[in-house]
Amino acid sequence: MSQKRVWLLLFVALLGLFIGFGAGGYLTANRVATAMEQIPASPIVLDTAYDKEQNQLALSMFNPGPIPLRLESYTVTFTPGSETKEAAYVISEIPVQLTLPPFEVVTVSVNLKEHTEELAVGDLVTISIFYTHPLSPDVYSIIHPYTQGASEAPASTPTPAQ
Repeated sequence: MSQKRVWLLLFVALLGLFIGFGAGGYLTANRVATAMEQIPASPIVLDTAYDKEQNQLALSMFNPGPIPLRLESYTVTFTPGSETKEAAYVISEIPVQLTLPPFEVVTVSVNLKEHTEELAVGDLVTISIFYTHPLSPDVYSIIHPYTQGASEAPASTPTPAQ
């Protein structure tokens, strides 16, 4: 075999490998993207802030999935801390009717019970949010606890060895 044919054969083989890897990668990426679109995502509560004047909690909710989710309703459960005089209560099935667009953050306002004192340090509010996914007739829920005045402990910095 001449040297030109060997180089040509080697070039064609390498070209075939590159084309095969490219086509395989493209098809695999499309299959993964299609499969990911079918997985129902769950909303994630990124942050919660208490508004004393309105007596409500503002939840920053993120939809990590590629399909919009529909928030249907929420339930509030209040458990008093040691510094409050307010009695425990539950408010059920308050309609929301809000759509969470894909890959976006939406602020959801959760009203607490009317004519109650503002939250005190140690009060626990548990919010159950019910939502639907367009590919399923089921109703899903997430539960988010919020404790008034709770803060994360600061990360300790290591001391250098002496």
